[in-house]
Amino acid sequence: YALLLRGSGPSGAFSYVDHRWLAPTYLFLAIGTTAAAGLILLAGWSGQLKTSFLAVTAVLVISVSCLKVLPFLLRQTAPAALQRLRNVPYLQTRDAFTRRAYGMEGRIVPAEEIPPPRTSTDSAVSNAIAARYDGSLVYPGASGAVIVGDSLDVIAAPGLPRGVRRLAHAWSQQDMSLVSGDLPRNAKLVGTRDVRARVRAVAPIFAQGSYAAPLFRGDTLYWSIELYSASNFYPLSAHYRIAGAERAYFRHAATAVVHSVTGRTTLFPADMLDPVAKAWISRYPGLFASGAASWQGELSSAPPSDIDGTVQPQMPSTDSTFRARTTALYNRMRAALASGDLGTFGATFDTLGMLVSQPRQ
Repeated sequence: YALLLRGSGPSGAFSYVDHRWLAPTYLFLAIGTTAAAGLILLAGWSGQLKTSFLAVTAVLVISVSCLKVLPFLLRQTAPAALQRLRNVPYLQTRDAFTRRAYGMEGRIVPAEEIPPPRTSTDSAVSNAIAARYDGSLVYPGASGAVIVGDSLDVIAAPGLPRGVRRLAHAWSQQDMSLVSGDLPRNAKLVGTRDVRARVRAVAPIFAQGSYAAPLFRGDTLYWSIELYSASNFYPLSAHYRIAGAERAYFRHAATAVVHSVTGRTTLFPADMLDPVAKAWISRYPGLFASGAASWQGELSSAPPSDIDGTVQPQMPSTDSTFRARTTALYNRMRAALASGDLGTFGATFDTLGMLVSQPRQ
């Protein structure tokens, strides 16, 4: 099967030599080494060390000769035109499997012609948006658990009732103050605050895109990540490095949209689904929502601006989200002060002041 994944032909294609020589050779060696293992076992049992040595030597010599030396001689002795002619049907098969693996149409671009992705600009934009919207509970790279009040039950996080459940949360966070602390009845523990981690918890089978895009619906900030059905074990297709890993199969499956305050994650399936995505959706239909087209019409990549054209912080619409935002800002200020990062402390303090000074709806 390894030959089907990466052969000895051009750009790792399964070739004539792989089909006519290497594949039968692997079968022969599998049978031969099994027989040699039995012979070595019997020879060792009877004390015939010379026979065991000869059997091991024969296996090594035959393996190197059949897998390395003879294929090399076949490629060197055959004319180049004959090799290209022999590989034509195999390259056509590779193109067909590559189109199926990536959903491609038109010319297939070789992997060496694809420039490396540039994500520094995208990362800078995401970091700037996350820094400006410091009241968000969930954003790319967020770490550390936060306790927030949620009287309207809109935040996607476990509650902290008294008893065994609170003790379990305190044990998982290694913070026993959660047990003895006086928390409101509607308190929730937001432990997973990184956007990618929340999406991975909901849809672990899909590969995530390399960019978490900030989107806006009115004054509400969302994070969007494209999800893909991906594999490195799809046979006969070309291999490309996509989203930080080598892929042999890569098809768009869904789009994950994460609310920056409540942390709720919604998955919108793609228009054209591959078999992997179809199987996952049929198995877990409750994870996916319809109406992706209408949502895309309501979301914008441009943040809301005031009269002067400057971006304002995301304003909460309820008391619970306001408390969540101020708590997140307070925790960030404490972390910045503890680490001596006065720049982050000052920026967060300014954002908190702007958040408190503006009227809430």
